[in-house]
Amino acid sequence: MEQKVEELKEEVKKKLPSITDLHESMNLIDAIQHLGIDYHFTKEINEALDHLNNAELKSFDLHEVALRFRLLRQHGFRVTADEFNKFKDDKGNFAETLSNDPKGLLSLYNAAYLGTHGETILEEAISFSRIHLESIANDLKPPLANEVSRALVTPLPRRLKRLEARYYISDYEMEDKRDDTIFELAKLDFNLLQSLHREELKSISLWWKDLELEDKLCYVRDRIVELYFWILGVYFEPHYSCARMITMKVIALTCILDDTYDVYATLEECRALTDAIQR
Repeated sequence: MEQKVEELKEEVKKKLPSITDLHESMNLIDAIQHLGIDYHFTKEINEALDHLNNAELKSFDLHEVALRFRLLRQHGFRVTADEFNKFKDDKGNFAETLSNDPKGLLSLYNAAYLGTHGETILEEAISFSRIHLESIANDLKPPLANEVSRALVTPLPRRLKRLEARYYISDYEMEDKRDDTIFELAKLDFNLLQSLHREELKSISLWWKDLELEDKLCYVRDRIVELYFWILGVYFEPHYSCARMITMKVIALTCILDDTYDVYATLEECRALTDAIQR
């Protein structure tokens, strides 16, 4: 399986720089990120986005404009939200005709959550796109319906990447124009990572059990699975395995202290413990 993953990675690494069409390049990068395999192609994606940033996108397609904005901004490029003004009517409101473009509305909605303080147009975009997405959500068909449903619960920039990959793999399978190379890579990569994460969780669970806290400190909560899930939200990549294990143990020990303060110790004991820690 690992050998197949390496072969597929090489195919994608060759494909990304070879795409000259901006629209095709953006859609491929977006799919790669949704599928959770972008960490394999950091260099290639950065080069493609640098080209996208320097190129002029002459488009009045809401999906394309919003997708460009989101891809560039989430990677730290300076891109103005003023480009969305072209989608407003004479009264300064987003044109009602956009309500007939669910894919564009979804892209606008997700992009707008990358707004910064004072970007009023993006605040308006969130309100406008959400109202229309909610009104048409029940009329949409998968996979777009699934993406809209998830976005209305949690906008794309705020989701955990592993969860998004899990859901999007199923959605991408239904896409008529899917790229079979990245689709196969995403499935294999997800399974390999899941196997690694299970082994890590097993190891940390055994470490926790060996502490025998159920007998020594019965008031301490067993939150190992929950805490490990938190860590995966920060870094899930395989090369951070050691960092995950260390961070897990530090947080677990911190939780022991937290439970001691909140549940077990008296006020005087808390003060004594605090003094001991400070010394």
